[in-house]
Amino acid sequence: MATGINTSKLSTLKIDLLGCIESINSLSTRLDDCIITIKDSINAPGRKEIINQLNAFIKQFSRVNSNINGYIQVISKIEKKFQETDFEAASTLIQGIDKLGQ
Repeated sequence: MATGINTSKLSTLKIDLLGCIESINSLSTRLDDCIITIKDSINAPGRKEIINQLNAFIKQFSRVNSNINGYIQVISKIEKKFQETDFEAASTLIQGIDKLGQ
């Protein structure tokens, strides 16, 4: 049944958003590796500040991931609501046509 929204595009959008999450996770892993390198190779007074800043930056990734997952859930809910509405409208229309035929 056709819906009032382009479900194919919504599916593509959800897949693209999941790809963003994968990219963010990859960046986070690379930053973790950088932190390890910094811990092992820098003994300067600013070392702790650099590590703290990178850790704070990495923590933001989890917030972004959470937001993207929230967007995916909202998109799924919207898609489902449109499908339910379209089904109800189609059922009402069919019932109306049946009544006219009687």
